[in-house]
Amino acid sequence: MINESCGEQLCHVFVEALSLPVHIGIYPEEKGAAQPVVFDLDIGCRVEPGVRDDDTDGYVDYETYCALLAAFLEEEPHTGLLEQLVVKIAAWSFARMPAIESIRIRAHKAKVRQRAARMGVAFYWTRLDYVRWCARPRASALRQAAL
Repeated sequence: MINESCGEQLCHVFVEALSLPVHIGIYPEEKGAAQPVVFDLDIGCRVEPGVRDDDTDGYVDYETYCALLAAFLEEEPHTGLLEQLVVKIAAWSFARMPAIESIRIRAHKAKVRQRAARMGVAFYWTRLDYVRWCARPRASALRQAAL
């Protein structure tokens, strides 16, 4: 896929059904213990010609990304809503990995709800969206937490 804004090649790294423990929820019974949240991630990253294997700024290593994401979520304090969580994950992703140009995150709690296989949220952001968000004064606390 060609990123038309800059003419670079984009590669999409995807991770499906990544289940991680997260402190999340607005209900009293959800506070105090982590619960499994399932993530589907589609990460658009630049593909630079001649990138070296040891140049971690030049690509997204999905194993490393997943391990770092798990560590980030383990340290993350309780979050009320999935909507808030996916924004935090997107901001953290852009702050940590310069090669990321876009990210699509789908998240749902692993508990099955009646009459639905899953219920959750989907979020899409580009690096430009992230840069614009960072310029907003309200984004300061979240941006610092992501670093």
